[in-house]
Amino acid sequence: MTTKISPARLTAAQTLMIVETEPFSQAGDVLARKATETALRADDTRLARTIVFGVLRNALTLDFYYAHLLKQPPAKLDTRVRMLLRMAVFQQYFLSKVPEYAIVNDTVELAKMIFRLKPLQVGFLNAVLRKIVSQGAPPQLPQGNKASHLCIRYSFPWELAGILIQKYGTHKTIAIMEACNTEPPLTIRLNALRTTSDTLTAMLQAEGFSVRPGSLAPQALLVDPSSEGKSVFETSAFHEGLF
Repeated sequence: MTTKISPARLTAAQTLMIVETEPFSQAGDVLARKATETALRADDTRLARTIVFGVLRNALTLDFYYAHLLKQPPAKLDTRVRMLLRMAVFQQYFLSKVPEYAIVNDTVELAKMIFRLKPLQVGFLNAVLRKIVSQGAPPQLPQGNKASHLCIRYSFPWELAGILIQKYGTHKTIAIMEACNTEPPLTIRLNALRTTSDTLTAMLQAEGFSVRPGSLAPQALLVDPSSEGKSVFETSAFHEGLF
């Protein structure tokens, strides 16, 4: 039974495993399919999405945060163990509202019940997880501008970092890396046959969203998350086909 595992973490783990092991799979498509198959609630879908894309965006940085606790490099770990450690470290250091006991318990349960890891692997994972949550602040990231430092700090593949530095120089490469690691705002396109920008903006604002005009197209609106955690795709405006 998997009732003890958070549905959001279960979906995130399954999605990440598919992305890790199936070439050409797209994280967004896999996540959407998994969420539909399990009728995942909107709040759990948001958490799963945050974990999935947080782990993918910060993979090398996450490996750095726990590598000092291992006797071998993260690259030599079982794929399932490495992915579960990345998930746990992301929740520990990047998310503020996830209790430490939930991180440890759910990760261990995922290892045993979903990925069927051997008892020795589960014990190893549990020991590393407890060290992670007990060490407080994460290890300081390297602050130098060497390519190796930038790869860890911005979670960029070594080969790509070298190409960027050679082509653009260090200063511009850092700007590119920072931009690539910034999550873009949600952009919607209003249905100009059924509404106007002002009307749609007012409707979304009334449901708790922050809305501002896009700069690249007259029918674009940038929508920030709702103060109540509601998805813009749960609004009456979306169901009425206004965007």
